[in-house]
Amino acid sequence: MHNKLTISKIKAFLLIGFIHPFNVAFSQSISYKEMMNDNTYNFYDVVEAANNYFEKNGRGKGSGFKIFERWKYENESKFFPSGDRNNVNYYLPQEAYSEFIGNQENIKHKTSFPNGWVELGPWDANAVTSHYS
Repeated sequence: MHNKLTISKIKAFLLIGFIHPFNVAFSQSISYKEMMNDNTYNFYDVVEAANNYFEKNGRGKGSGFKIFERWKYENESKFFPSGDRNNVNYYLPQEAYSEFIGNQENIKHKTSFPNGWVELGPWDANAVTSHYS
């Protein structure tokens, strides 16, 4: 009985040892590119994943390194220091524009030219330069 129990433990250990590497491989299968497009990932986690990818695969032409570096440069200041990308409001420009337009309607429009525009010239292209260009 003691011998049977030991063999069962060995089989379980081998099975766990066989399955565990697959679990780790599948849990890390998301690429840095997918992480870049998913704001649930922290900025610095994306950078770390990308750096690991480029260390293994190189930074040569066609590797995507330049695209990543541009993304990193564009976004680093937005998410510093926490790296949290969940608090991004994609509608901020639209909301700011709507607020601006709403405020403009409350202001009485004053024109800088109450009598209309007055053309000041030049009326001839030769007056701009001494030669035709």
